[in-house]
Amino acid sequence: MPQAPFKAESFEGKSVNRLPAIVLRNNRWTLFLCLLGVLILAFGYSVRTQPVPNAAPAARTAASDGRVSSGPISESNSPEVTTPPPAQAPGAAPAPVSFTKSPLYTSALSVAGMQEDDNRAEAIEALMESWVTANPQQAADWAGSLPAGTFRDDALSALMVHWAARDPAGAAGWMSRTGVDDGEAASVLAGSWAATDPSAAAAWASSMENLESRRLAVSSAVSTWAHTAPQAAAAFAGRLPDNDRASAITAVISTWAATAPAEAAAWLTDVSFGSPSDHAITLGALVTPWSAQNPGAVSKFINTLPEGPAREAAASQFAVTAAATAPAEALMWAMNLSDPDQRNQVTADACETWYDKSPETFRAGIEEAIGLMDDPAMRRSVYEMLYERDPDFQTQLLQLVDKNAQDKAVPPAPPAPEPLQLPDASLPPQSGQDTPAADP
Repeated sequence: MPQAPFKAESFEGKSVNRLPAIVLRNNRWTLFLCLLGVLILAFGYSVRTQPVPNAAPAARTAASDGRVSSGPISESNSPEVTTPPPAQAPGAAPAPVSFTKSPLYTSALSVAGMQEDDNRAEAIEALMESWVTANPQQAADWAGSLPAGTFRDDALSALMVHWAARDPAGAAGWMSRTGVDDGEAASVLAGSWAATDPSAAAAWASSMENLESRRLAVSSAVSTWAHTAPQAAAAFAGRLPDNDRASAITAVISTWAATAPAEAAAWLTDVSFGSPSDHAITLGALVTPWSAQNPGAVSKFINTLPEGPAREAAASQFAVTAAATAPAEALMWAMNLSDPDQRNQVTADACETWYDKSPETFRAGIEEAIGLMDDPAMRRSVYEMLYERDPDFQTQLLQLVDKNAQDKAVPPAPPAPEPLQLPDASLPPQSGQDTPAADP
């Protein structure tokens, strides 16, 4: 049965038409809008506080392999995120992820915290030996990331000692690729590598960009090479550019002169040098070991050298070295140097070498040697040396020298005249003599 339509009724003079339904409908819209607002706020809060998305799989793989350093890693559909690097010493390069994942990284941090006098060098050596055995790339990356200083130098040198024994080409490639420029590490690597492949080691060393590191590495390589093939090492050194040539030749001669100095001297005779100082340094490397073996041969060799700074330097080195075994010959060269200051200093140094070798022989022969020193400054330099080494003998020597000097300064007294002898009258005259006439 149909319901009668709703009729408007008077309510305090106002017309009311379906009022309960309208109020209910308005309340529903209000509730709906409130719920929608709550949902929007909840969604925004969840987006703001959700965890940072993980890096792309390819990037994570590269980081775990040590091929990228920790830092910005992004995907095409992800915002750029930054992973903070591990704590490092101030001034260090960004630490690659690879070595931080190593089980030996904790040991490395412990070694880095040691004081220099707490057997730190032995700890570095042991750490690098273990780490190079397990993963030389990780060990190298850690050593290369250290701040400049003694600890970094020691770590790199220990690294190269063990890595060069296993894979010298790999170690050289790492240094070239990363740009790590450490002359001591390069020298260790080149010298170790040259023991098995000298030409490859020398070629790599000569390709380094830094002049000082290149010189150290080349000298180490050719010095090791000269132990087994001195002629080949010398030929390689002689072909180097002027900037590297003199130091490399000196390194070859130093090794060669220890076993065959005459051969080294013969080869060196035909070598020209860019400066007298370079020639002098190389001659010193030859003369020093040779003088201990055959001072007479060295003296003859120096006589063949042309006059000049190189010959003076060789004579000085010979005098100081040979004084232990041939003091007379050594002092002869020292006392005939052309420069007065150098002459006096080298003479004193030669006397000191002589004294250190045999104090008794020195005391027995120095008085005669002092007598040959006409320059008072030269004698004074010897006295000053003795004052530090043997002050009692210095006093005795001064007294002897002063006495000798006084004896030489005072002219000898003329001989006393012989007494006049008169003939004896009681004796008969000798034949051929007239008889004196008698007094009247």
